[in-house]
Amino acid sequence: MVWIVMGIVTLVLFGGVMLVVFVMLAKGPLFRRIFADSHFVECAQGARSAARAACRRKGEALSSDEDEMERDDRVFRSSQGLTLQYAVREGDGEDTGQCVHHYSISLTSGYTPHAIGGTFVVWVARILEVDLSMGWVGVSPKRVHHAEFALDAQEQRQFEETRCELPSEAEVRHLQGENRALRDSLDWESLED
Repeated sequence: MVWIVMGIVTLVLFGGVMLVVFVMLAKGPLFRRIFADSHFVECAQGARSAARAACRRKGEALSSDEDEMERDDRVFRSSQGLTLQYAVREGDGEDTGQCVHHYSISLTSGYTPHAIGGTFVVWVARILEVDLSMGWVGVSPKRVHHAEFALDAQEQRQFEETRCELPSEAEVRHLQGENRALRDSLDWESLED
């Protein structure tokens, strides 16, 4: 009886190890490409452009139609399949008189691991020089990562005038340790779709 239990335990452990190896082999290349320094620079440029476009088109809702999203300059799709959608609206309720910025990060291929979504939410905030403690961050059941913050009129003007310095590929690696620490310290809300 003991031998049967040990055999079952061994098979389960072996299966678990094989599953981890399979996932690492399948997802490893994706993670290497997503976390490449050049991809962070590409996403920094895309985030800056999408945020500027959203400020110019304040109050316009983002479309969920794929064809319209392809043409929308508030939507950035990276060469590695990362999608950033950025919108700015006039605040209401406790945000009355403010501009509310909302952006989301997802992978076009579907499920977005927190290591990717959370990292790029923080990266976009860093590029746009936004303090994420001024707003909230969350993850939807479909694993889309979101951030939202509000700016008063003066802060909005400064935001629109800020140049947003883009880091070099050499600087990206240095910033990633800080980004991971910030990502892990944020209180990520679980959102409803």
